[in-house]
Amino acid sequence: MMQSQNFLNITGICSYAANQSAFDKALVYPISLQDGTSNTIAYGIHYYNTRLNHEILNYRSMFAAQPDEKDGSSTRRATFADVGWYDVVPVVENGVARPSKPGYTFQYMPTVEEAWGKVLQTPHPGGLPVGMFDGSVRTLRPGIAEGVYWALVTPNGGEVIPGDF
Repeated sequence: MMQSQNFLNITGICSYAANQSAFDKALVYPISLQDGTSNTIAYGIHYYNTRLNHEILNYRSMFAAQPDEKDGSSTRRATFADVGWYDVVPVVENGVARPSKPGYTFQYMPTVEEAWGKVLQTPHPGGLPVGMFDGSVRTLRPGIAEGVYWALVTPNGGEVIPGDF
Protein backbone atom coordinates (compact mmCIF):
# COMPACT_ATOMS: atom_id res chain seq x y z
CA MET A 1 0.00 0.00 0.00
CA MET A 2 1.41 3.39 -1.02
CA GLN A 3 1.41 6.25 1.40
CA SER A 4 0.20 9.59 0.17
CA GLN A 5 2.66 12.45 0.51
CA ASN A 6 1.83 15.84 1.87
CA PHE A 7 2.48 18.32 -0.98
CA LEU A 8 3.95 20.87 1.43
CA ASN A 9 6.69 18.43 2.42
CA ILE A 10 7.86 17.78 -1.13
CA THR A 11 10.77 19.85 -2.33
CA GLY A 12 11.78 20.36 -5.89
CA ILE A 13 13.73 22.55 -8.20
CA CYS A 14 12.42 24.49 -11.16
CA SER A 15 13.57 26.80 -13.92
CA TYR A 16 10.48 28.98 -14.18
CA ALA A 17 10.24 32.02 -11.97
CA ALA A 18 7.21 34.14 -11.12
CA ASN A 19 7.30 37.91 -11.43
CA GLN A 20 7.35 38.91 -7.77
CA SER A 21 6.76 42.57 -8.74
CA ALA A 22 3.29 41.50 -9.87
CA PHE A 23 2.61 38.71 -7.35
CA ASP A 24 3.98 40.60 -4.35
CA LYS A 25 0.71 42.25 -3.42
CA ALA A 26 -2.74 40.71 -3.31
CA LEU A 27 -3.17 40.02 -7.02
CA VAL A 28 -6.72 40.63 -8.18
CA TYR A 29 -6.70 39.46 -11.77
CA PRO A 30 -6.88 41.42 -14.06
CA ILE A 31 -7.56 44.64 -12.10
CA SER A 32 -4.11 44.64 -10.42
CA LEU A 33 -2.45 44.65 -13.85
CA GLN A 34 -3.20 48.21 -14.87
CA ASP A 35 -0.53 48.07 -17.59
CA GLY A 36 -2.53 45.25 -19.19
CA THR A 37 -2.27 41.50 -19.12
CA SER A 38 -0.55 41.42 -22.53
CA ASN A 39 2.05 43.97 -21.37
CA THR A 40 3.07 42.31 -18.10
CA ILE A 41 5.41 39.33 -17.71
CA ALA A 42 4.05 36.66 -15.37
CA TYR A 43 6.81 34.01 -15.68
CA GLY A 44 10.29 33.79 -17.10
CA ILE A 45 13.23 31.39 -17.22
CA HIS A 46 15.65 31.49 -14.34
CA TYR A 47 18.49 28.99 -14.01
CA TYR A 48 17.57 26.91 -11.00
CA ASN A 49 21.17 26.77 -9.85
CA THR A 50 23.71 29.54 -10.31
CA ARG A 51 27.33 29.09 -9.32
CA LEU A 52 27.95 32.74 -8.47
CA ASN A 53 25.57 32.70 -5.53
CA HIS A 54 24.57 29.05 -5.15
CA GLU A 55 20.85 29.73 -5.05
CA ILE A 56 18.52 26.88 -5.97
CA LEU A 57 14.97 27.83 -7.00
CA ASN A 58 12.34 25.90 -5.10
CA TYR A 59 8.68 25.92 -6.11
CA ARG A 60 7.62 24.88 -2.60
CA SER A 61 8.59 28.26 -1.15
CA MET A 62 7.46 30.28 -4.18
CA PHE A 63 5.05 32.52 -2.33
CA ALA A 64 6.66 32.46 1.11
CA ALA A 65 6.82 35.88 2.73
CA GLN A 66 10.45 35.52 3.83
CA PRO A 67 13.43 33.50 2.69
CA ASP A 68 13.58 30.14 4.45
CA GLU A 69 16.49 30.40 6.87
CA LYS A 70 15.64 27.44 9.12
CA ASP A 71 18.08 24.99 7.60
CA GLY A 72 20.67 27.51 6.43
CA SER A 73 20.34 26.33 2.83
CA SER A 74 20.51 28.59 -0.14
CA THR A 75 17.11 27.53 -1.47
CA ARG A 76 15.14 30.53 -2.61
CA ARG A 77 11.59 30.98 -3.85
CA ALA A 78 11.13 30.66 -7.60
CA THR A 79 10.77 34.36 -8.36
CA PHE A 80 12.47 37.22 -10.17
CA ALA A 81 12.33 41.00 -9.60
CA ASP A 82 12.03 40.07 -5.93
CA VAL A 83 12.95 42.76 -3.39
CA GLY A 84 13.03 40.13 -0.63
CA TRP A 85 15.90 38.35 -2.38
CA TYR A 86 17.73 41.58 -3.35
CA ASP A 87 17.08 41.04 -7.05
CA VAL A 88 17.31 43.73 -9.68
CA VAL A 89 13.82 45.26 -9.64
CA PRO A 90 11.99 47.80 -11.79
CA VAL A 91 11.98 51.45 -10.73
CA VAL A 92 9.45 53.76 -12.39
CA GLU A 93 9.96 57.52 -12.45
CA ASN A 94 7.89 59.92 -14.55
CA GLY A 95 6.38 57.04 -16.54
CA VAL A 96 9.76 55.55 -17.47
CA ALA A 97 10.95 52.18 -16.14
CA ARG A 98 14.56 51.40 -15.37
CA PRO A 99 16.42 48.69 -13.44
CA SER A 100 17.42 49.26 -9.82
CA LYS A 101 20.93 48.28 -10.91
CA PRO A 102 21.81 50.01 -14.21
CA GLY A 103 22.76 47.87 -17.18
CA TYR A 104 20.64 44.82 -16.43
CA THR A 105 17.77 43.16 -18.25
CA PHE A 106 18.32 39.39 -18.54
CA GLN A 107 21.38 37.27 -19.17
CA TYR A 108 21.64 35.84 -22.66
CA MET A 109 23.03 32.28 -22.79
CA PRO A 110 25.33 32.50 -19.76
CA THR A 111 27.11 29.41 -18.54
CA VAL A 112 26.06 28.16 -15.11
CA GLU A 113 29.30 29.62 -13.77
CA GLU A 114 28.44 33.06 -15.24
CA ALA A 115 24.76 33.07 -14.28
CA TRP A 116 23.79 35.71 -11.71
CA GLY A 117 20.69 34.76 -9.76
CA LYS A 118 19.40 38.33 -9.43
CA VAL A 119 18.02 38.47 -13.00
CA LEU A 120 16.44 36.03 -15.46
CA GLN A 121 18.61 33.96 -17.81
CA THR A 122 17.96 32.21 -21.09
CA PRO A 123 19.82 29.29 -22.66
CA HIS A 124 17.92 29.82 -25.93
CA PRO A 125 19.70 31.43 -28.90
CA GLY A 126 16.47 33.21 -29.97
CA GLY A 127 16.09 35.12 -26.72
CA LEU A 128 14.15 34.91 -23.45
CA PRO A 129 10.77 33.14 -23.60
CA VAL A 130 8.32 34.73 -21.15
CA GLY A 131 4.75 33.94 -20.22
CA MET A 132 2.52 36.99 -20.16
CA PHE A 133 -0.48 37.39 -17.87
CA ASP A 134 -2.85 37.08 -20.85
CA GLY A 135 -1.58 33.52 -21.42
CA SER A 136 0.54 34.33 -24.45
CA VAL A 137 4.21 33.46 -24.74
CA ARG A 138 6.68 35.90 -26.23
CA THR A 139 10.39 35.77 -26.87
CA LEU A 140 12.29 38.88 -25.82
CA ARG A 141 15.27 39.53 -28.03
CA PRO A 142 18.81 39.88 -26.70
CA GLY A 143 19.71 43.54 -26.42
CA ILE A 144 16.16 44.67 -25.58
CA ALA A 145 16.17 48.25 -24.27
CA GLU A 146 16.29 48.41 -20.47
CA GLY A 147 13.25 50.68 -20.30
CA VAL A 148 11.16 48.35 -22.45
CA TYR A 149 12.16 45.23 -20.54
CA TRP A 150 11.48 46.70 -17.09
CA ALA A 151 8.20 48.24 -18.28
CA LEU A 152 7.12 44.68 -19.17
CA VAL A 153 7.98 43.57 -15.62
CA THR A 154 5.93 46.27 -13.85
CA PRO A 155 2.23 45.46 -13.46
CA ASN A 156 1.08 49.06 -13.04
CA GLY A 157 3.86 51.50 -13.92
CA GLY A 158 1.83 53.24 -16.61
CA GLU A 159 4.68 53.13 -19.13
CA VAL A 160 4.04 53.21 -22.87
CA ILE A 161 5.63 50.14 -24.43
CA PRO A 162 6.54 50.15 -28.12
CA GLY A 163 5.11 47.27 -30.16
CA ASP A 164 8.50 46.00 -31.33
CA PHE A 165 10.49 44.39 -28.55
